[in-house]
Amino acid sequence: MKLEKEWYISENDYVCPYCQKHFPKKGICTHIQRVHLGIKFGSGYNGHYNEKNFKEKISESGKKYYVEKFGKIKEFKVVCFKCQKTFIVNEREFRFPEKKKYFCSRQCANSREKNEETKRKISEGVIKSLTLQGKQRIKNTEYFCSVCGCKLDTKRKYCKNCYRRKRREHLTKFKEYQRECQFDFKLSDYPDKFDFSLIKEYGWYKAKNHGNNLNGISRDHMLSITHGFKNNIDPQIIKHQANCQLLRHNDNSSKHIRCSISIENLLQKIKEWDQNE
Repeated sequence: MKLEKEWYISENDYVCPYCQKHFPKKGICTHIQRVHLGIKFGSGYNGHYNEKNFKEKISESGKKYYVEKFGKIKEFKVVCFKCQKTFIVNEREFRFPEKKKYFCSRQCANSREKNEETKRKISEGVIKSLTLQGKQRIKNTEYFCSVCGCKLDTKRKYCKNCYRRKRREHLTKFKEYQRECQFDFKLSDYPDKFDFSLIKEYGWYKAKNHGNNLNGISRDHMLSITHGFKNNIDPQIIKHQANCQLLRHNDNSSKHIRCSISIENLLQKIKEWDQNE
């Protein structure tokens, strides 16, 4: 805003012609624009117009300008550059066509047909990258099944048939080991070794189809059967009375295959148990 001469009093003192207040040179223009003229900085419009009407006027003038210069929005039929499918686009009539190539979808636009030359260049780029990283690239390596000797497509130890056979054999051995590790003693023979108050409070665990007491007590292997199977531990150690504890079935299930005692501590406990009998 250009300052009039009548506003000037001294180099650092100007007076407002509306309210006669004194301001420095930098403050007088801001004061008049905000207080007396109602201009809001950054909005770009005179404060005498309310914001709603001004926005509507700007919107109408903008629409009118686009219609006069570029025309109205209309529907046009175009053909996809890749799949030759016909579809409709909405564009202004004077600007159509806005694109040199039209695609019916993003999948069509991003699809690429790789010829042998492109594949060769990609392969060379990968080899060069691995060489710079100091990694050795294995060329023409053949893989064979370690059981039947048949040729494999990828690096594996077994083919599918041998893997399934090995898996069945493993499960069969585990089930046999699991049966051998089941407790076969009576708790009533050891009244001083176990906490029978839990049984009085919760009762024995029973499945839904056999009494439905899911919160009952069950016998737990402190050193789990799975740990014993993986480490070739004698089933007689796993099924020993010293490896048994009474737990609520929910706690037993959440424990899963974890062990609550080490093999060293269990062997010491078995030794003490046998000595006290």
